[in-house]
Amino acid sequence: FIYFIAGLSYDQVVLKGILDPILVNDIIVNKLPKLSPEMKFNQFMKKYGNNEADKFLVQEGKFQGLLDLDSLQPLPKNMQAVVKLKQLAISLENLDSVEKKDSVYKAFQKLAKSGIGMIPIVHKKKIIGVITQHALNTRLQWELKFKDHSDLKRMTRTFSKRRQIIKRS
Repeated sequence: FIYFIAGLSYDQVVLKGILDPILVNDIIVNKLPKLSPEMKFNQFMKKYGNNEADKFLVQEGKFQGLLDLDSLQPLPKNMQAVVKLKQLAISLENLDSVEKKDSVYKAFQKLAKSGIGMIPIVHKKKIIGVITQHALNTRLQWELKFKDHSDLKRMTRTFSKRRQIIKRS
């Protein structure tokens, strides 16, 4: 059990060490298709059904929310002409958000808790973009493969030695 907990703690330290110096502004996704909250789902399907996008900004007037196709449940055909996007989108009020100046590690923590594949980036109470799980994973992959994290590598060797000692006990 201690071995397992130590492994989890180590992973968190490594992620924090890599992601904390990076700002949200560096990996912002701000080219989401913007949709009207009043649009019916069947209209949305006709217009965006062949689109590559799977994440959308639903915004007009006072309503702001995010629509993530991955988190939607199937919608019966007879409901598709009735249901509006604002009924399917997750309202900004119900989402954790980050600001441009926050660290990517903070965004990572909030994203892990959110249960959807993105979190909004907010400035002056307006959604200005999102951080997607995909963008965060891609940046992490670049950092691990191509950046010098020798300080983390030293920590890895030290941690591996300690894990071996704990394992033998």
